[in-house]
Amino acid sequence: MDDFLRVSLRTAVAGIAAEHWIKFFRIYSEPRDNTKIDQWLERRMNSIRRGATPQDARRALQLLRELGRLLGAD
Repeated sequence: MDDFLRVSLRTAVAGIAAEHWIKFFRIYSEPRDNTKIDQWLERRMNSIRRGATPQDARRALQLLRELGRLLGAD
C-alpha cells in the first residue's frame, strides 16, 4: 500500500504532481490569512517562473485566488 501511495502522489494531474495539489488544497482549506498565502504564492511563482512575464505571474496568481475562492464555497 505504501508503494501505491508513493506512486500515486507522484502522478501528474494537469502537469502537477498529485502531492503538490494536496498541499495547495490544504493551504486554502485551512483557516489562514489569505493575504499571507497570496504573498507566499507570489514569491514562489516569481522564483520559478522560467521565462514567464510578471504579467503572466500575476494572472496565474489571480487564477489561483479564484480557484481557492471556488473551493472554499459551500
